[in-house]
Amino acid sequence: VETLSDLNSAIAIAESDAGQDSLIASTLPNMYSDRGFAQFTQEKFDGALEDYSQAVSLAPQNACEVYTLIADVYIARDQFKELVATYDKIIECKPNDKLITYSRGFYRMELGDYQGAVEDFHATVDRNLDPNVRIAALNSSSQANLRMENYEGALKALEEALVINVLKAKTYFLRAKVYLAQGNTEGLCKDLGLAMDYGLEDQSPEDAQEAQNLKEENCQ
Repeated sequence: VETLSDLNSAIAIAESDAGQDSLIASTLPNMYSDRGFAQFTQEKFDGALEDYSQAVSLAPQNACEVYTLIADVYIARDQFKELVATYDKIIECKPNDKLITYSRGFYRMELGDYQGAVEDFHATVDRNLDPNVRIAALNSSSQANLRMENYEGALKALEEALVINVLKAKTYFLRAKVYLAQGNTEGLCKDLGLAMDYGLEDQSPEDAQEAQNLKEENCQ
C-alpha cells in the first residue's frame, strides 16, 4: 500500500512529465483518487476532497466512481446537504442503481426534507424486488410521514410493509408510534404487544426498550 508521502512524490513526478507523455498523464486521475483515499483514511478531509475534485476534472468519464468516494467524506463529516447533492450526481450517472435512492432518502430526512425523503423511499420500493429492501423503505417512509404529521401516509406505508411480511416486528413498533401520535391507545398497546411477540427485542434492543417504556406509560 502506497503511503501518502509516496503518492505525493508520484504525483509530482507525473505532473512534471504529463505534458510530454500521454501515458503518464492518463494515470494522474487514479493517482489523485488514491491520494484522496489515503487522506480520507487519515481524516484529512479537505485534502481528500481537493484530490477527488482534481480526479473528476482530469477524467470526467470516471466521475461516478469518484462521487462515491466523495460521498464517504461527507458522511464522515455529517455534511448532509453536500451529501444529498453528491447523491444527485451519482443517481444521474447511475440511474439503474437500486439502493442509492434509498440512501439519498435517508439523508434527506436528516436534512428535514421529509417530502423528498418519502419520494425517494417509494422510488426504492418501485425499483426493488427484494422484500427486505422494500420493507425497510416503507418503514422509513412511515417515519418521514410521521415527522410531517401525515398519519394517513405513515399508516399506508406500514400497511404495505405488513402485506410483504405480516410478522415484521419493527413495522408494528413503528405503527404503534403513529397510533401514539394520534392518541389511539388501543392500537398503540396492541401493536406494542405484537412487536414484542414477533421478536423486537432480538432485532433491536433499543427499540424494544422504548416499546417497553411506552407500554408501561400507556397500557396499564
